[in-house]
Amino acid sequence: QGIAAPSYTTLNGRYCLRAAIANHRSTQADFDALAEAVVQVLTDPALWQRLATAGRQFVGQQYDWPANMARLVAFLAGVAGESSVNRPE
Repeated sequence: QGIAAPSYTTLNGRYCLRAAIANHRSTQADFDALAEAVVQVLTDPALWQRLATAGRQFVGQQYDWPANMARLVAFLAGVAGESSVNRPE
Protein backbone atom coordinates (compact mmCIF):
# COMPACT_ATOMS: atom_id res chain seq x y z
CA GLN A 1 0.00 0.00 0.00
CA GLY A 2 1.37 3.41 -0.91
CA ILE A 3 1.81 6.31 1.45
CA ALA A 4 2.01 10.06 1.07
CA ALA A 5 4.43 12.24 2.99
CA PRO A 6 2.76 15.60 3.68
CA SER A 7 4.63 18.86 3.86
CA TYR A 8 3.76 22.46 3.19
CA THR A 9 4.97 25.04 0.74
CA THR A 10 3.94 28.45 -0.47
CA LEU A 11 2.36 29.13 -3.81
CA ASN A 12 1.71 32.72 -4.84
CA GLY A 13 2.15 33.80 -1.21
CA ARG A 14 -0.30 31.26 0.20
CA TYR A 15 0.47 28.22 2.29
CA CYS A 16 -0.32 24.98 0.50
CA LEU A 17 -0.29 21.36 1.55
CA ARG A 18 1.97 19.22 -0.59
CA ALA A 19 1.81 15.44 -0.55
CA ALA A 20 4.96 13.95 -2.03
CA ILE A 21 4.81 10.41 -3.28
CA ALA A 22 6.84 8.31 -0.85
CA ASN A 23 6.81 5.26 -3.07
CA HIS A 24 5.45 4.19 -6.42
CA ARG A 25 2.42 2.46 -4.95
CA SER A 26 0.64 5.60 -3.72
CA THR A 27 -2.91 5.83 -4.99
CA GLN A 28 -5.45 8.59 -5.38
CA ALA A 29 -7.24 7.12 -2.36
CA ASP A 30 -4.10 7.79 -0.27
CA PHE A 31 -4.16 11.47 -1.23
CA ASP A 32 -7.92 11.69 -0.68
CA ALA A 33 -7.53 10.16 2.80
CA LEU A 34 -4.74 12.60 3.62
CA ALA A 35 -6.84 15.58 2.50
CA GLU A 36 -9.82 14.30 4.51
CA ALA A 37 -7.68 13.89 7.64
CA VAL A 38 -6.26 17.41 7.28
CA VAL A 39 -9.76 18.89 6.92
CA GLN A 40 -10.90 16.92 9.98
CA VAL A 41 -8.03 18.29 12.10
CA LEU A 42 -8.63 21.84 10.87
CA THR A 43 -12.36 21.71 11.63
CA ASP A 44 -12.28 19.87 14.99
CA PRO A 45 -10.72 22.06 17.71
CA ALA A 46 -10.71 19.21 20.28
CA LEU A 47 -8.89 16.90 17.86
CA TRP A 48 -6.45 19.70 17.01
CA GLN A 49 -5.72 20.21 20.72
CA ARG A 50 -5.24 16.47 21.40
CA LEU A 51 -2.84 16.13 18.47
CA ALA A 52 -0.95 19.30 19.40
CA THR A 53 -0.53 18.13 22.99
CA ALA A 54 0.57 14.66 21.93
CA GLY A 55 2.98 16.16 19.39
CA ARG A 56 4.62 18.44 21.96
CA GLN A 57 4.92 15.52 24.38
CA PHE A 58 6.48 13.29 21.71
CA VAL A 59 9.00 15.94 20.68
CA GLY A 60 9.84 16.63 24.32
CA GLN A 61 10.54 12.95 24.93
CA GLN A 62 12.30 12.12 21.68
CA TYR A 63 14.38 15.24 21.23
CA ASP A 64 15.23 16.13 24.83
CA TRP A 65 18.91 17.16 24.78
CA PRO A 66 19.97 15.61 28.16
CA ALA A 67 18.17 12.34 27.42
CA ASN A 68 19.69 12.09 23.96
CA MET A 69 23.15 12.90 25.29
CA ALA A 70 22.78 10.13 27.87
CA ARG A 71 21.82 7.69 25.10
CA LEU A 72 24.74 8.85 22.97
CA VAL A 73 27.21 8.47 25.83
CA ALA A 74 25.88 4.98 26.58
CA PHE A 75 26.16 4.04 22.91
CA LEU A 76 29.69 5.37 22.60
CA ALA A 77 30.70 3.63 25.81
CA GLY A 78 29.39 0.37 24.37
CA VAL A 79 31.26 0.92 21.12
CA ALA A 80 34.42 1.68 23.07
CA GLY A 81 33.90 -1.46 25.19
CA GLU A 82 33.50 0.48 28.41
CA SER A 83 30.72 0.05 30.94
CA SER A 84 30.77 3.72 31.90
CA VAL A 85 32.36 6.93 30.77
CA ASN A 86 33.75 9.61 33.06
CA ARG A 87 32.40 12.90 31.91
CA PRO A 88 31.79 16.27 33.53
CA GLU A 89 28.27 16.88 34.74
